[in-house]
Parts: sequence; C-alpha cells; structure tokens
Amino acid sequence: MTNPAGCEVISFQEINFSDPIFDSIKIDYPDHEEWRTRNSASGSERCALIVKSLSGAYAGIAILKYGEDPFGPSRYGLKISTFKVAPEAEYRGTADLLLSQVFSKAIDHEVDVVFIAVLPGHEDVVRYLELRGFRRSAKGTGHHELLYTAELCHPERIYAELNRLAYDLLADEYQERSTSPGPTQESPDFLAHLLTSRLAEPVRRVLELGPGSGEILSALGKVAQDSVGVEISPRMAEVACRRAPNALMIVADIQRLDFPANSFDGIYAGAFLHLFPRIDAGNLVHRIARWTRPGGVVFANTSVSSEPGESLEVKMDYLHRVARYRSRWTEQQFRELLEENGLVITDRVTTDERERAKFWVAFLCTPARGGVSRNE
Repeated sequence: MTNPAGCEVISFQEINFSDPIFDSIKIDYPDHEEWRTRNSASGSERCALIVKSLSGAYAGIAILKYGEDPFGPSRYGLKISTFKVAPEAEYRGTADLLLSQVFSKAIDHEVDVVFIAVLPGHEDVVRYLELRGFRRSAKGTGHHELLYTAELCHPERIYAELNRLAYDLLADEYQERSTSPGPTQESPDFLAHLLTSRLAEPVRRVLELGPGSGEILSALGKVAQDSVGVEISPRMAEVACRRAPNALMIVADIQRLDFPANSFDGIYAGAFLHLFPRIDAGNLVHRIARWTRPGGVVFANTSVSSEPGESLEVKMDYLHRVARYRSRWTEQQFRELLEENGLVITDRVTTDERERAKFWVAFLCTPARGGVSRNE
C-alpha cells in the first residue's frame, strides 16, 4: 500500500534486496545475505518503509523491527535496522520523509524508544540523526557500531527536533493550503488587524512567532516599519520569505533565542504556544511579555480542547502524517497560561473552523509590568 506521505509500507519479504541501494550496505556488512535469509524465513517482526524514484528504484528505505530496545527484547522498543537514502536522491527531503514516518509508526505502536546502530565513519548520518533528536548511547554492538536513541517516553527532550522535521515536511502543503482557505477560516488580513488595530502609531517593529506560510507576517509588515519572523523550520522559512520578502527572518529554535526587553510594539503568536510542553510554554510567555514594550499588544491563540494533555502525536489534518509535539488546553487553562506569566488579557476572539473541527480562542494581551516577578 502507499500512505499519503509518499512512503510505501511493505513486509520484510517484499523488499527488493537486489536494488542498488543495498550495494554499499552489503560491503559494510559481509553477513548481510545471511541476515536477510534468516529474517525472511523467521517471519520476524520487521517491515519496511520505502520511497521510490520515478524509475521505480528505491530512493530511500527504512527497515523497522518492533519489539526490541538497545538492551534486548521489549514491546516498547523500535529498532531501525536499516536507514538508507540513494546518493542521487535529495537527501534531506527523502530522509526526512522516511524518518517522520518512522516516528509516526512508533507513536501508533506506543513505542517508548527508537534506536539505530551506525558504523563508525558515517559522520553525515550521525549529524543528521543528532539534529533530529537522537542521542548517542554508551552501549555499543558486536559490530562495533554506535547506538543512537530517541526517547519518545521523554518527548520534552526531543520535541523541538521533531517539530522542525514535521514543519519541514509540511511546508509545501502550508503554501498550497494558503491559496485555498476553508470557508470558515479567518483571513490573514483580519487576523493581523486584530493585533495592529490595537497598536499606537507609528508602529515600529512587530514579531511573529512561527510565521508558517508568511501571509500574516506580510500583513503585519504593511503596518509596521519593521517586521521580524522566527521560524524553526528552514523550509517553512523559505515559504514565509516568499510571501513576506521585506521581513527579517530568523531561522532558530525560539527556546534558544532572546531579544532585549521592550523590543517590539506587537507580538503575534498564532497556533504557536501549543507546540511546547506547558512549562516551556509558560517560560516563553514570560519572555514574550518582557519583549513587548509598555503599551504594546500580544496576540496568542490555540484550538481549545475538552480533553487537555500534552504528548507526541501524529498530525492528521494534512496529507503528510507527521509526528510532532502538541499541548491541548481548555480555554481556562490557556487563559491561565497567559495570565500567570506576565500578560493581562484585554480582548477575546473566537473562530469556529468547522471544516477542520477546530474551535479557536484568541486573546489580545498587554504586558503586566511589575505584575510578575521571575528569575531570568
């Protein structure tokens, strides 16, 4: 079968081991043929995710084994037995597509740890894995391989890397969806106006956190002398820059970025704070309040939920089924998140986006100078 993300899921027995993608693997692992024969006959708990080129050859493959963690058999473990992208394939796009689907499968199977063994000398693979949340384990293997693990049972340790991966993959879909919005979706000009209409003129500088397709950032830039966007996903930043070419785009994890106090007249955080665990979201709100000048305004919204919680989950409302971190709050919990961390709510705006079954609550806020004291 083929899933919407473009990866085909096949059994171990269906893998075409004569494909050229395995040539270098057979050199690195002389016992590869014996391993293949053994697992084909045993009916092992293995499957494969494959991406094909236009010619039908494998552009990338990830072979998965359920029921194993770095220390042995475990129903909460998932081993990436093989992770390989063909040299002629676009490395980032194909590798990210495979890895995102690995994490999606892990979430579906309630896996706590995903791990992979890498032979010494493959520094490009190591660097790729580390940028996407894997960390080196002290344990090695009989082949003198290095073990790299991603602990899904501690999502707070890897959520930034997973979110970067998710939105890299969703960038093209965000761009396409922005050209054909749903009937109950608010327009970017309307959303930007909710913020800018409350700012005293002249508006010097505004900040958007997670600008996505860039339409709201563009609308903000029509009012402000300077507009700034912070985006964790390089590919999403490229999309936003095409829509808002005059904005300053900073590609960074906002958790590792800071601005001087009173830097912005207005800050727009649309569908953004729920991408963080509550503790990190609260710390971020506190910093947002500090970055906003006296008399400035902050826009923050989320789709509220009757069943609050926070976890890694698969994003289902796009064609790509990507794993990302998501906090879900009731309206009262979201209100408390803002009010307990340095913001005073002045207005409330709601949107019932029926086609996606999302009820959005937006709060317009001002910084509570002297109202909250916290250690920086």
